[in-house]
Amino acid sequence: MGRPCLMNHMQFLVLAALMRCPMHSYAIWQDVIELTRHRVRVHKSTVQRAVRNLARAGFIQDCSDPYYWINPRHQRRGAVYELSQPGRAKLLQEFKTREKILDMVSLELERQAAAEAKARRQRLRDYLSTV
Repeated sequence: MGRPCLMNHMQFLVLAALMRCPMHSYAIWQDVIELTRHRVRVHKSTVQRAVRNLARAGFIQDCSDPYYWINPRHQRRGAVYELSQPGRAKLLQEFKTREKILDMVSLELERQAAAEAKARRQRLRDYLSTV
């Protein structure tokens, strides 16, 4: 059995948005935009696809009233989603995994910066020794 894969960023943001309260997909879309501080352009269809995939995976669930209709003329029910228990666990796991990845990247960047600084110092010494 392989290691679990990271979920994509949109799925992660949808789970994070639903952490606060149950929402319909349009409200999730608005919350994702707020979570990213308007730095990420997100199409509604991308959020809807992530919601659909998360619902299939069992990480979110429809908690809406079965008698609530968004558009009675077309007989389409508006779904309100909430984070399921497995979804909460997945969000926590994803957060910890991403935190570890960021720590590793940060350490590598610090190591590279130290190596570059050492190389610059050496080049400066070499230059000064020739002058």
